Amino acid sequence: NEVPVIDLTSGDSGEIARTLRNTCGTGFFYVAGHGVPQSLVDSTFDANRHFFSLPVEKKQKLRADKAKRGWTPHGGEWLDPSKQKQGDTKEGFYVGRDYGSSLPDAAKPIHKANQWPDEQLVPGFRDTLEQYMEAMHILGNRLLSLIAVSLDIDADSFATPFLFLRPIRYLDTPSSPAEGVFAAGAHTDFGMLTILASDEVPGLQIFTPGNGWASVPPKRGCFVINLGDMMERWSDGIYQSTLHRVVNTTGQERYSIACFF
Repeated sequence: NEVPVIDLTSGDSGEIARTLRNTCGTGFFYVAGHGVPQSLVDSTFDANRHFFSLPVEKKQKLRADKAKRGWTPHGGEWLDPSKQKQGDTKEGFYVGRDYGSSLPDAAKPIHKANQWPDEQLVPGFRDTLEQYMEAMHILGNRLLSLIAVSLDIDADSFATPFLFLRPIRYLDTPSSPAEGVFAAGAHTDFGMLTILASDEVPGLQIFTPGNGWASVPPKRGCFVINLGDMMERWSDGIYQSTLHRVVNTTGQERYSIACFF
């Protein structure tokens, strides 16, 4: 079955919410007409490529801390340890809302300041990612409002969510599911929803009963949306949190940007 496309310019909020509920029960869909400039998406990918091209010793200084802010190295995650023989063939970089010490939530777990590379090393990296994260915040709130309307609850029921942005570089290492080698092992996301941008290289796959594993190819101008465990529970199963993974079938590097709500 093809992953549906939801165009946010296709009608009023009620019409779009009904389409969501009728076609997106599996929890995966593309969103078009989202209003995020393609130039911002492209410049964010350029900034991420620049950052990931830094020598390992430079990135190591930004190793993710207890607040989950910073760089995560190749092989550092095992998303499906029961089937993997080695860690995911990817590296990433976590940023979230930057909580200064004066903010009320600053003392809460993972509510900390971000780590950033020196501006001279990656000029414009911080500014570009912060602009992108703000665009994701606006889009994510819009999607959560539509989902709330589709569930016949107040549109602001999911307002002011916590969010993390994670640029990811997948290595050119070919995957081999039979040998336990994955770009990202099979998993579901534990939050409400994830907004995913990817370059032109395929790799994302979803699992649905009766169909098995199927590719979700990139569509320029669209984001892939997947709903998480929290949304499945809060919607009483109306929306599902679908198992997904990344499999490198091309032998090419792949870049993506995930925003977790």
